[in-house]
Amino acid sequence: MKKNIIIWVVIGIYSLIAQPIDESVEYFFPDEVPVSNLLGWKVAYGDSCYWSNPEYNDSLWEENPGIGLWVIEGKSGKGVRWYRKTLFFPEPLDSLASLALYQIAVVSANEIYWDGKLIARSGQPGLDKKSERTGLSGQVFPVPRSLTTPGKHVIALRVSNFHSISGVIQAPLQLGYFAKINESLFRVQGLSIFFAGIFFLTALFHFAILLGHGNKWPYALFSAFCLSCAVHIFIRGLLRYFQIDLAHYYTLAAVNDIPWFLMLVLLPVFFLFEFSSPYKKRLTTIIIISGLVVVIFPRLATFGIVPISWLNTFESANRINVYFTIAVSIAVAVWASYHRKIGSLSACIGLLAFLVGVFFSSRANVENGWAIGFAVMNIFLTLSLSNQMAYRNRTHHEAELRNARLELELLKKHIQPHFLLNSLNSIIAWLEEDPPVAAKLVNSLADELRMLLAFSGKKLIPLSNEIGLCKAHLNVMSLRQDKNFSMTVEGINGSEMLPPLIIHTLVENGLTHGYSQKDIGIFKLTCTHLKKGLKLALFNDSTCEQKQNLPEDGTGLKYVKMRLEEAFSSSWKFSHGPVDGGWEAVIEYKGATT
Repeated sequence: MKKNIIIWVVIGIYSLIAQPIDESVEYFFPDEVPVSNLLGWKVAYGDSCYWSNPEYNDSLWEENPGIGLWVIEGKSGKGVRWYRKTLFFPEPLDSLASLALYQIAVVSANEIYWDGKLIARSGQPGLDKKSERTGLSGQVFPVPRSLTTPGKHVIALRVSNFHSISGVIQAPLQLGYFAKINESLFRVQGLSIFFAGIFFLTALFHFAILLGHGNKWPYALFSAFCLSCAVHIFIRGLLRYFQIDLAHYYTLAAVNDIPWFLMLVLLPVFFLFEFSSPYKKRLTTIIIISGLVVVIFPRLATFGIVPISWLNTFESANRINVYFTIAVSIAVAVWASYHRKIGSLSACIGLLAFLVGVFFSSRANVENGWAIGFAVMNIFLTLSLSNQMAYRNRTHHEAELRNARLELELLKKHIQPHFLLNSLNSIIAWLEEDPPVAAKLVNSLADELRMLLAFSGKKLIPLSNEIGLCKAHLNVMSLRQDKNFSMTVEGINGSEMLPPLIIHTLVENGLTHGYSQKDIGIFKLTCTHLKKGLKLALFNDSTCEQKQNLPEDGTGLKYVKMRLEEAFSSSWKFSHGPVDGGWEAVIEYKGATT
């Protein structure tokens, strides 16, 4: 503490006696701040070899932060510029350590002078595109120890740009001990690679979930979001920490707009569809349009298609849009939590952590702060996913048990002693009266029982097999009751699939409740191929007494609905009721063909 006080006293005396006060001089204390960001430069437009001289008077030069596109300042994006900055070392530096400059990117080429001596070059500055050779990004330039004595030092940068749309010094230019700069870069690079790997593995994990649960396609959105994060971090790392030819700097930056756009859009859209939020399609459209505006228009401004003066506005809109997309996601999670949807509370906590990370990245300039928040969000989303998977597995298991029980009841109904005894009595009666008819009844009964046993336990069967079962049953009932039941089919092409015993159950209900007063019955099954599914309409010309007699909660209709839900998970519709001339049941579902 005493040492610092003495240093500041010496600085004050030196400033008053040796030279007038110069507010543009920046004092450098490497022992207290090992790596400093150099901001606040003076700039001149043009080229002169005298401007590297530390004794040159640059008091008439413009003040410039040394950051951003040249064209934003209303100047030409091409040409030659000089930047100068004065540093003051109040004490000797560590005798065992050397200073270095770290430069993220100066497009397209530059030279660095320290007290008038050329110490580094990235590419070859020139006066036109032919004489200019582009440099590399992410370079560390050592400063000779002989040039870092206590006192005043002048850094001068000669920058030329003729290969890119606009020159830029990607802030900040950093000064510090060589070992500290490399340590900092290694740490940040390692974190970037680590987070990119985490996000890539997360994308694979959710993609695997999608393959295991085909009806959970929203996880494809989250998988794409994680992959976009990984690609964005990777490209950003290439530009900042690896040596990339600056001729391709803007091209890579423009390519990185694609994963950035997907990041802005996919996260809220995932939550909208994952929790089945109201107005999800309208909100998705708004999110996509806003994302396109904040991503595309800054590039249009950069290329001069829209006024460059709009660029700062679009950059602010971009930051606002980030908070907007997270706010939408949080609102959806809160809404889902209010409606007690599984996993919504964990998702809400994770999104809040992500919001905090984004805030620290944008406001406190915490490197990879948003990535840390996103990693925390992934932990909570994994918990959310685990809860949802456990709930779905439990629900699916319960549904399978109910389906098995209903199927067993239907099978028992068809092979129970009452049914078999009536069928055998009919066979005996026909043997005495008309043996050929008895033989037909035996064959039809055998066909029906064989198909019933073959179909049980299967999730989907060809519709043509189901029709064969229905016709066999109608033959049995015609011979048993001495009536004439028949079935016609329209629109079948052989590729249709449906759960077993669905049509058979509806046919049996029609026979049981609609033909006590009729000796002739006609069933007509019409198949209509929709864009992504099928529509099956089963008509019978029965009397309408089944309107009163057909129970809504009977075993047959319960079975139909349960098997449709098991196979098509809410992507189905079922209705039935009287129509002109009889009764009709209509089934519509998606994913009906092989």
